[in-house]
Amino acid sequence: AQDPNNALYGAGTIALTNGSTTVTGSSTAFLANVVAGQFIDIRGALFPIVSVNSDTSLTIEGDWVGNASISGLPYRILNFPVSNIGLENITIKRSAGTSNVSTVYIEQVRNVYIKNILIDHVGAFQAVRGLRLQNCFSVRVDDCDFRNTTQDGVYIEDCTMTYFANCHSYNNGDDGFEIA
Repeated sequence: AQDPNNALYGAGTIALTNGSTTVTGSSTAFLANVVAGQFIDIRGALFPIVSVNSDTSLTIEGDWVGNASISGLPYRILNFPVSNIGLENITIKRSAGTSNVSTVYIEQVRNVYIKNILIDHVGAFQAVRGLRLQNCFSVRVDDCDFRNTTQDGVYIEDCTMTYFANCHSYNNGDDGFEIA
């Protein structure tokens, strides 16, 4: 069995009913691979897992809102080993090192708050991305500038509940904000 504190899980498929908090598995082994407090990713929407009831049943926080009944869905279980981080009042200019990285890369974090950050790459070491967020849940970014990267100012992949306010991304080689 996989260690539920360090590994992703996604064997089998799941079924959901509109308005229900129950996730029903098929060919799943939830008891050995999932624990309450992890998240289940269903079609890009993340739900906290409240309880693991059996090898084929989970309870999630919040009702599933979708088709009346749907089955055969792929899913994945995510861990958020880090929670509640904040970055505030930081300026990063001309960060040295390889030019094929993101300046700030945040992955699998629950509750991220970023405020008043300036990332400005002018010169020989231009990062590919200013800010990269991947597999995060509940992100807020306020009053930030992302400048002069070779690709995206901000790159967001598989994040849920992400909010940006008063942010600027300019003079980047590709997209200002890319959501994948």
